Amino acid sequence: MDKHPPAWQVGERIKTWDRPGLPAVAPYQPAPLIEAEKVAPTKYKNAKGVMLPLALHHIIPWSALREFWGELFKREHFEAFKEFASLYGCPKPQLKRLRESVRQQKFQAVLLEFDGLSLDQLICWGKWNLVRGPAFRVGSKEAQGHVGFDPSDDFDDFHWFAKDANRLVQLRSLFGGIKKYVDNPKSDSTGDERDLIAFLQSFRNSSVLAEIVEFDQKMWLVDPNSPDYVPGNSAYTAVHPKWWKRQR
Repeated sequence: MDKHPPAWQVGERIKTWDRPGLPAVAPYQPAPLIEAEKVAPTKYKNAKGVMLPLALHHIIPWSALREFWGELFKREHFEAFKEFASLYGCPKPQLKRLRESVRQQKFQAVLLEFDGLSLDQLICWGKWNLVRGPAFRVGSKEAQGHVGFDPSDDFDDFHWFAKDANRLVQLRSLFGGIKKYVDNPKSDSTGDERDLIAFLQSFRNSSVLAEIVEFDQKMWLVDPNSPDYVPGNSAYTAVHPKWWKRQR
């Protein structure tokens, strides 16, 4: 990789990045232990002591976050990128260095660490964008027209029955603004960047920027048509029933 590639080239590379690994620190890991028999007694009958495998689910998908990040670099909207990074609680001194490095088109700016996390980890695994729930969910191909499935690379609307539902509703607004920017290739003027900065700043002190939504049984419903639990060598080789997110 070139030491100083053009910003547009850096942006294109960011848009192809795989999802970075889950940080190996609290509160990301270890996941809380949930006794499966207590939350799904019918599907986990005779499975005393078996723990429900939990995973962190994105509300705004990683694919949308990296696309937005890449577009900010491509269009050289570095001030807007600074506002975006500030939503993750990046310390101001490091943000200042980050802005200066990006302006100089140094790829190393993308790799700065914040509290032991690389910037791609921080943006991918922002605590305010995560809900902890069952690892095994009903996918779109299995949903057969029903709602409440795992949407994969689309917005994952978790707000029904969540304790801080208003925050999750606000995240839809943030997702909409990100998508509007990415889908409008003409948003490359100084005026457009000012509008985007104002939009991002509107979330700076909101309830959106909160902690992980931890597992809450009321937000989930086990699929009655999925198989009962069958033990395996580990939680991920066993057969587990699948889960829907509850809808109103």
